[in-house]
Amino acid sequence: MADAQLSALVPLHDVAAFANSGVPAQHCAGLRRGRLGFQMMLAALLALMFRGSVFASAVGTFAGNPLTYPLIWISTFTVGNVFLGSSANAEISKLSTGAQALGRSLREASPDGVATAVEGLWPILKPMAIGSLPLGGLTALVVYFFVRHLLDARKAILLSKAELKAAALTAGRGSNR
Repeated sequence: MADAQLSALVPLHDVAAFANSGVPAQHCAGLRRGRLGFQMMLAALLALMFRGSVFASAVGTFAGNPLTYPLIWISTFTVGNVFLGSSANAEISKLSTGAQALGRSLREASPDGVATAVEGLWPILKPMAIGSLPLGGLTALVVYFFVRHLLDARKAILLSKAELKAAALTAGRGSNR
């Protein structure tokens, strides 16, 4: 979508007003929930549950993209194998069957196909699921504190500007008397 079309759909001042609504802790909580890699709707629900910012959770979901997925997959798989104490072993034919079953179940909306897919892909999914827990938690904490620091610094700058403006207005009134 072209920038002009996007700005017509979502005016920038509306986005800025929405992003500025809420306290820094809400933005950090929302961004932290979004960074877990869930889809936007789930991230928004989690942000609401934890009294976070839905806007920030949506921004956080964009961290997962086609460029970062391979890194995420490899790191979760590797960490999961470390926790399991073994490397995943699977026959290529089972992985292929599982991937094909997953494709079929998505096309046909078949719950039975999902069970077959999970069974075939489990040797890879299990370490990835286990590895995602510590990596997701660590990433969530890092993102939370980083964004919290940025928002606190922004708040301090805005407060300083407001104080300078108030002092200038007060000084201007004193000289008119």
